[in-house]
Amino acid sequence: MGAHDSGYKQLFSFPTMVEELLRGFVREQWVDELDFDTLERKNGSYVSDDLREREDDIIWRLKWRGADDWMYVYFLIEFQSEHDWFMGIRVWNYLSLLYQDLIRTGEVGDRRLPPVLPMVVYRGEQRWKAPLDVKELIRTPPPGLVRYLPSLRYLLLEEVRMNEGELERMSNLVAEIFRIEKSATLKASIPPFLSFMHWTTKAGAQQDSLKRAFIVWYKRAQRSAKIIEHGEDLEEMSPEEMEPMLSERIEKWTEELRAEGEAKGRAEGKAEGEAKGRVEGKAEGRAEGKAEMFLSLFEMKFGAPSAEIRERIKSAGEEEIQCLSARLLTAETASEIFLPEAKGRPRS
Repeated sequence: MGAHDSGYKQLFSFPTMVEELLRGFVREQWVDELDFDTLERKNGSYVSDDLREREDDIIWRLKWRGADDWMYVYFLIEFQSEHDWFMGIRVWNYLSLLYQDLIRTGEVGDRRLPPVLPMVVYRGEQRWKAPLDVKELIRTPPPGLVRYLPSLRYLLLEEVRMNEGELERMSNLVAEIFRIEKSATLKASIPPFLSFMHWTTKAGAQQDSLKRAFIVWYKRAQRSAKIIEHGEDLEEMSPEEMEPMLSERIEKWTEELRAEGEAKGRAEGKAEGEAKGRVEGKAEGRAEGKAEMFLSLFEMKFGAPSAEIRERIKSAGEEEIQCLSARLLTAETASEIFLPEAKGRPRS
């Protein structure tokens, strides 16, 4: 299931989703030292010193537990269907703009820049083959230059490589989004959809905005099927009420799609048959006309043709009659017209 880009980004404008992303998909010990209560969204639009405006995707910051130091999470969602070989350079450029902005606004107190975790979520179907570190994009230099190679690594989350069973066992909101994204059918998307809805319902009013954004995103993702009607309010429904309703609608939509496909197939088959019939009819008509013309010319030159010759010419195809007509013009006897033909063919 493909989803609308803006709706996908909107989901990660909620601190709960960022926390779930870090806890579930950055499997490193330092994540436990973060104070997720301090999560704060940063403006993602920066203007560099040369006044070229660049638009970043999603940037959050949060503090370490028991400290005033910030760390930043730069979250880039890659919507292209194919991987970008030079993604490392893009990330490097965006982070440079972020650091310039922090310096310009005076947020660097002790002359040291905060750490940044660059993350790339790739949703394409082809495997990601681009280097994850900038230094891997540079040709190997002479030994003396090696120590000057720049290095910047980003964390890649590649949906196509994620295991469905592992995502299901995680009980993680972002994992449910990935499961929906990876669903081969609408029916397969229902369990993660209901799981997400169950969590937001249980969380209460404080997660109503996230629940609303999630429903909007899912509606856009399944818009062509229309299993959730425009203007339909699901926020007041329980997951238990939704499951049979969605299952029934998907089943109905699948049947309608199948019936539509069969009807289209029949219509195309009928049209193709009629077109073929017209072509064959025209060809048959041309053959009959040429047969009559041949028999008339034969009679004028050699006298009335035998019943055997008539039958032979009437059953011949357009190309064969044309060939025999050419021989008729130069033949001195009727038998010469049919001489090249196989043994047993009628002669005069």
